[in-house]
Amino acid sequence: MGVKVVKDLVHSYIDLDEDLQLIIDTASFQRLRRIKQLSCSYIFPSTNHTRYEHSLGVMQLACDFFNVLEKDFKKYGLEDKEIDFLKLHIRLAALLHDVGHPPFSHLGEKFLDKNEIFENIKEYSDLIDIEGTFFNADKKLMGKEHELLSCFCILRKFYVILKKINKNIDISFICRCIIGNIYNDEENWHRNICVRILNSDAIDVDKLDYLMRDNHMTGEIAPKMDIKRLLACLTISDTKELKYVAKAIPAVQSVVDSRDTLYLWVYHHHISIYTDYVTGKILKKCMEIFENERGKYPEELDRNAFFSPKAITDYLISDDDIYSHLRKTYIYSLENKAHIFNSITSRQLFERNFLKSLWKTIYEYKDFENYLIENSIIKSYEELGLILKNEESINIITKNMEEKLALKEGEVFIITKYNKFYNSTKEAPISLLLNGEERRLADLLPQKHFDKFNTMAFFVFVPKEYKKVAREFLIEELKNKLK
Repeated sequence: MGVKVVKDLVHSYIDLDEDLQLIIDTASFQRLRRIKQLSCSYIFPSTNHTRYEHSLGVMQLACDFFNVLEKDFKKYGLEDKEIDFLKLHIRLAALLHDVGHPPFSHLGEKFLDKNEIFENIKEYSDLIDIEGTFFNADKKLMGKEHELLSCFCILRKFYVILKKINKNIDISFICRCIIGNIYNDEENWHRNICVRILNSDAIDVDKLDYLMRDNHMTGEIAPKMDIKRLLACLTISDTKELKYVAKAIPAVQSVVDSRDTLYLWVYHHHISIYTDYVTGKILKKCMEIFENERGKYPEELDRNAFFSPKAITDYLISDDDIYSHLRKTYIYSLENKAHIFNSITSRQLFERNFLKSLWKTIYEYKDFENYLIENSIIKSYEELGLILKNEESINIITKNMEEKLALKEGEVFIITKYNKFYNSTKEAPISLLLNGEERRLADLLPQKHFDKFNTMAFFVFVPKEYKKVAREFLIEELKNKLK
């Protein structure tokens, strides 16, 4: 079969040896060609890239990272045989990390059941140490839904192939890399390095590839990351942890800036938020019809047929299948057969007749927050946050607004969104080695003050002609809630 070469838009040429081809040339991996990476094509029409090329890119970056660290592994006493073993596992884990991703990217993940996935994984307890692999020292089940589903897919569809590649393959190690579950004992420090290459709270190859790829496909909307310099500054510290030396500060800063920009203008663009939310609500309504009103409306949808672990791994459910159902729902709406909510919302999407947001950016929203405080409508941002966290309160305000404005269900949406800027949250404590000491990036460089924004914001969508009155009514509702 020989080595094949793939020309990638982001990483140039990617070599695929015979072992990798055994995995790629399967129906389960080829399915990723039909899972889009992003769901924001309504505003960025060129974002048609998929989980397939992303997986190849993550594998390439993982190999680049590992190759840089080989000298450090040797410095700390690892033999060539053990280094080769680590490299095999990190490249396989990187290649397979998204193989269980549901349709419609992270939108589809909302319809996955974590407990259901884990129950399916337990069926393979003869192949893998379930407790040791999937639970941390505090007995907490690790991994996001799509990560666990990838592990299930590996056990169900790739186990034989992986054993053919290397009879001593450690499936548990591969799954740990995917879900980010480090080993507790010090003697596995080298394996933990591999886990952190793929899945880290700060910078990992999965994040780097999707940032690079998403930025490229949106027309370089964000600063370009300096991956070459980042790699040049990568090291294993004296405490045997994955670190960057101080010379990486500009490169790390470019990662932070790129990520923040993409979240601000792409992932949290008001139209992206709206279209994702409406699509999810249509699917949820179709599932509710199947559960409670079966036979009454033709667009009913069995969740198990589209979002169960076996539907995804055995029947290769992809974006095409979900889009086909949404298209049928739209056709039923034209024939006046669909549920009134689905009729209203599917026309919004297919005819691009979107509702309008009361504010479009986080900056406009911040002005609205300031207005609420300056006019004593709320006492603090924390007080507003309590309302936003309460789904029941949001639903009540939405219903009241529909009644007040004489609008139907599906013509008013209030959507809470969590901000994910590096420096406004504690989720990504990036640190570097400066003069042998570990220092936080935020302490070394002046940062953009995203911390002035709260971790939560919300968007309100109504028909264009109702924007002014909807804003006034919203303020009254908040006053009543906080009495």
